[in-house]
Amino acid sequence: MDHMARRRIWGAAMALPIIGLSFFSSCTSPAPDQHTQVRTQVEATMNAFAAMDLDAFMHGMAAEVTAYEFDMDGTPLRLGSRDEVKGFATGVFDAMRNMDAKLSITFDRVDVQVDGDLAACAVEFDIDARMPDGAVMSQPTRNTVVLHRDADGWKWTHWQSSAAVAAPATEPPAGPDA
Repeated sequence: MDHMARRRIWGAAMALPIIGLSFFSSCTSPAPDQHTQVRTQVEATMNAFAAMDLDAFMHGMAAEVTAYEFDMDGTPLRLGSRDEVKGFATGVFDAMRNMDAKLSITFDRVDVQVDGDLAACAVEFDIDARMPDGAVMSQPTRNTVVLHRDADGWKWTHWQSSAAVAAPATEPPAGPDA
């Protein structure tokens, strides 16, 4: 292989991440019902969290699951096992019950990609906590969820949460004539 051929191959390889080629870009398009199954599972698991139904929430988790989440004070957490996920959910549910708060989720967007027994979802949603006095705390949120299909259906193997708050608007710098 000559020098120019090596440069073209190296250049193409280096350009892949730059042009946004991902794992799913080469996937064959799965049957639409797979997308529906994955979306339904993700929404059901998230709704179980909002309903503070620990058993239903944990039913959506794989035997080995990890997550990047935030605690009630906004401190980033790494959940490295199913037991840690269960402890996190239990802590949130206990805090919400102690405040007599009710959780709800409004889904804004759920994008699903499926390849065989692996799926990824990008979820945009608002999670609201309604207090007994009628006050509502709302947090626009984004989750990325990775799922694996086993004999018991689709299960979460990993998720990452982040706040979806728009950056404050800034005014452009004043020009020389200002």
